[in-house]
Amino acid sequence: MRMTIADTEIKVAWENNPSVKALEEMCRDGELTIQMSRYGGFEQVGSIGKSLPRKDVQTKTSPGDIVLYSGSQMVMFYGSNSWAYTRLGTAGNKGCDGNSGCAVKIQRRKFLAGSRAIIRKLAWLIYTILAVFNQSSFCYIFRYRKLDKGDFRI
Repeated sequence: MRMTIADTEIKVAWENNPSVKALEEMCRDGELTIQMSRYGGFEQVGSIGKSLPRKDVQTKTSPGDIVLYSGSQMVMFYGSNSWAYTRLGTAGNKGCDGNSGCAVKIQRRKFLAGSRAIIRKLAWLIYTILAVFNQSSFCYIFRYRKLDKGDFRI
């Protein structure tokens, strides 16, 4: 997933847990915008708009940590705290600062947009190269079946 704050992409090391998977699923059809606001002098808090699965454990946070609080609040730290949270990820020392609220946008990372077309063109190229060298039996290694000129089904 991609996180942006004020049109700047923030690199986040996301955790591998059901909460992050549910958050990613929420972003499947578009981006999720969370309006954050200062709280307690060490964190920014914003409603996700839905309750996510959680497994809270007592945690000591550091600046840049991103956690889930009460199942429906995303918290980004610019200071430290100790409480029971579900970890979502860490953005190093980046993220919302303590000066004002911010809008956080999260969206799914698009893996090779248009990848089917790229794969088909690559398959045609491989097939053509192998055919030129009369090695058509190797085409079966790639498990492609020729349908029409230049059209392959994977």
